[in-house]
Amino acid sequence: MDPSMFHLTPLTWAVVIFCAMVVGFTKSGIPGVGILAVPLMAMVFPPGPSAGIFLPMLIAGDILAVACYRRDAKWGLVLKPLLWAALGIGAAYLVIKAYHLNERGRLLGHLIGGIVLGVLALGEYVGRARSLDVPRTWWFAAMAGLLGGFTTMVANAAGPIWIVYLLALRLDKKEFLGTNAWIFLILNTFKAPFSYGLGFISADSLWFNLKTLPFIAAGAFLGVRVAKVLPLRAFNLAVKAFAGIAALKLLFF
Repeated sequence: MDPSMFHLTPLTWAVVIFCAMVVGFTKSGIPGVGILAVPLMAMVFPPGPSAGIFLPMLIAGDILAVACYRRDAKWGLVLKPLLWAALGIGAAYLVIKAYHLNERGRLLGHLIGGIVLGVLALGEYVGRARSLDVPRTWWFAAMAGLLGGFTTMVANAAGPIWIVYLLALRLDKKEFLGTNAWIFLILNTFKAPFSYGLGFISADSLWFNLKTLPFIAAGAFLGVRVAKVLPLRAFNLAVKAFAGIAALKLLFF
């Protein structure tokens, strides 16, 4: 990983700080908002390394979320898709390595853009079809696990996929947040060695991640409070619009 990529301009630092706060914000109480940061990070850094640079930031946010909701998780629902998710992560690792996607920044950027648009559409569909009766069967957990594992390894964009999985199971708010927090902490930690093996994580990137920790914590602090007063529907519509614009840039330019 080229150390020179961490010499950021004031504008790109502002984007990184915003992304760090979004990570804390989404982990603290409004799952799904974090998808906005994925394409933005891929605009600051090359698409391959951006996934590895972003991963420790996500793990820091996951730790904060688990600290808040560790007792509210439904462990049966946490464990059910994990094996399938591990297989999805392994498959994504092999695909990235076989096709040298880390050396084809434009190709991986297009892939990230497509995935972001796809999961946004999927989340929108599920949000409008809350009456869907999805049974608690192994195949549903397997589908969510495989797709979520593959997507999280390739683009750190699996949030809406896990939201689909948890919404279908009709959990209450605390169960949802606790289960979501543990799933992401386990999977993001599991995939860290794969990202390192692909050259997406280095000593320089970890030092850079340390600089973002105060902003992740600030985002989490802000998220807990803002979520209580801000109309969620209007906020989500704005976030989806900006994420879609950023994803379209990656996909077509």
